[in-house]
Amino acid sequence: MLLLPLLGLITGITLWTSYHTQQQLRQSLASTLTTVLNTVHEAVRIWADDRKSDVSVLAQSGEIRVETARQLVDYRARRNLLRTDALRRLRTVMAPALKSYRFVDFEVVAPEGVIIASNRNDEIGVMDSDPAALEVLERTLRGELALRMPSVEQTDPRMLIGAPIRDPQGKIIATLEFRLDPALELRSVTILGRLRDTGETYAVDRAGRFLTESRFGLPQHDGLIMAPNVVRTIAAQPTGIDLEGYPNYRGVPAVGAWKWDEDLGIALVTEITRDEALGPSRFLWSLTMAMILTTLAAVLVVFWFLGSRAKILASNFGYQQALQARRDLLAVVSHDLKNPLNMIGLTCYVLKSNWANRDRNFFDENIDRIRRGTITMSRLISDLLDGVKLEAGQLVVVSKPSAVDRMVQTAMESAKPMADEKHIKIDCEVPTDVPPVQADSLRIIQVLSNLLSNAIKFTPPGGEIRLSVKTAATRNQVEFKVSDTGRGIRPEDLPHVFEQFWQAQPGHGIGSGLGLFICKKLIDAHHGTIHASSIEGKGTIFVFTLPVASSSSVADVA
Repeated sequence: MLLLPLLGLITGITLWTSYHTQQQLRQSLASTLTTVLNTVHEAVRIWADDRKSDVSVLAQSGEIRVETARQLVDYRARRNLLRTDALRRLRTVMAPALKSYRFVDFEVVAPEGVIIASNRNDEIGVMDSDPAALEVLERTLRGELALRMPSVEQTDPRMLIGAPIRDPQGKIIATLEFRLDPALELRSVTILGRLRDTGETYAVDRAGRFLTESRFGLPQHDGLIMAPNVVRTIAAQPTGIDLEGYPNYRGVPAVGAWKWDEDLGIALVTEITRDEALGPSRFLWSLTMAMILTTLAAVLVVFWFLGSRAKILASNFGYQQALQARRDLLAVVSHDLKNPLNMIGLTCYVLKSNWANRDRNFFDENIDRIRRGTITMSRLISDLLDGVKLEAGQLVVVSKPSAVDRMVQTAMESAKPMADEKHIKIDCEVPTDVPPVQADSLRIIQVLSNLLSNAIKFTPPGGEIRLSVKTAATRNQVEFKVSDTGRGIRPEDLPHVFEQFWQAQPGHGIGSGLGLFICKKLIDAHHGTIHASSIEGKGTIFVFTLPVASSSSVADVA
């Protein structure tokens, strides 16, 4: 008589636990998808602002403004625009920019909408009637910076970016526009949006055409288009998430989240196959049904089920790791980039407000602040890119016999200006008999520069830093040591110094938490070792080793 109530109780508990666990899995999946999507979207917005800034700087170039004014005179005089000196000089000026910024082509557009200069002869004298191009022209003539995708009628999905060209009096006389390949531009950004084995983030235009490469080797051109029902869903709901499942562009059932950016004219989609995302949930439901039909082994099934649930929740830990990693990355980008940007903006405002001030020291001091801000941002961006490459296994290390003294000298020269600014003394000791090491010299210089930069940051003015090198006792390794007289590291913090995004004082804006993580990964890639020791209040010592180059290859020392 007690068996039926017991079975009913077990069944009820099992059903409730199964439902509750499935809901947890789905909530975690939804949170992960939206967090990754929002992180990639923020990175795309930062990239777009950076590109707009590049074009704005080019449009304000004195030579471009002068030659544009001359080309406008020839245009209004109805001369042959292909044979003007202004066109030739504009192409000469634009050639390095096209190569450096990887732009596909450039156009100078008159206010009437006619292209008066370009690196392509067939475009000159033509009016671009594409609605997106007309919108870019309209916005730039209002003094704005604009970046848009072409309309769906255009066969080549290239992005169009524009900035106003002004005469010396500040009047807008034309528009400078560039076309760029989104697949090339956004590749490193979309890598951030990859999840486990089948998850990816990609960009599409309003017609559902791919603007970035597929993770699975499918090209973005050649007519690769999202499933029609997904295109319709995004058109009807610009921001959303679908955990029920839909056929993706490969015809594979998937779940995903999407966001439409009206200003850029693109949609970002983060998705993962339904089997990988919801596999644990479906397994749990099947198990529950089997338990309801089992009568004789009810208690055993309950215990087995609890063990299975623990494993399923453990497998969900991967989602939580991805979620935390993206949160850390977004925090670094939004906080550590915002500080130098705010400083540069404020300094520019001060310079503009005091333009009549002819004091050379005043200008030198403020320009130096801008320089320091750009160096800070450049280092942070380099660390972020290296971190992405390390996570993706794409950071290449080319080891060859390398002279120790040359690498040390280069790193010391790089660190000296920052040390002089804080009146910190740097000593260096490299014995003449230290043998060459088997290493990628550029990467080891990066490691030394990171360690010296860290030491300078945390050493008070008037302190001392020492870089020494010696051959290890085993004679098959060379030992590098960087020590400082800074504030040191707390014993409980020391085991974490090489962790990604870790900071001893989170939120204090001192570094990104990537430098030592990158150092550890680079030394590991060289088959070396690295460790840290510290006495709080007295200083810190970082030591790493590299293998000595084989005697047969020493003749090729870099």
